[in-house]
Amino acid sequence: MSTKLSPIKLAIATAISFAVANAASAAVDKCPNPANPDVTKECQCTPLVNGKNLIADHKNDCQTKKNSCAATATAAEGNDDAWILVPENACGELLTKPSTDWKTSKAISADVCKRIVGCSK
Repeated sequence: MSTKLSPIKLAIATAISFAVANAASAAVDKCPNPANPDVTKECQCTPLVNGKNLIADHKNDCQTKKNSCAATATAAEGNDDAWILVPENACGELLTKPSTDWKTSKAISADVCKRIVGCSK
């Protein structure tokens, strides 16, 4: 039994894969308002301090300009466009509060915290 796809089936499979990937990424917004208290809405968050991305190595949620997969970005590569998916209120805390306050923040869960450099709970 041959597992080789005909060019038409391959094109259809590729188009379906592309559509599914785009639909999944379009369903997640970048955090539009860091002060939004919405706990239920998740968004793409890129915590920066002095222009440096604080997402821990290999903890990004999706591809970046330099990486094709999730969990592959590293600080050594300059992961400035890496992001993690978090509740919108947690992103607001990461973007507006000093890192010394993250440990006591109720919005930032231990799961989110373990993905951020300098955050511990």
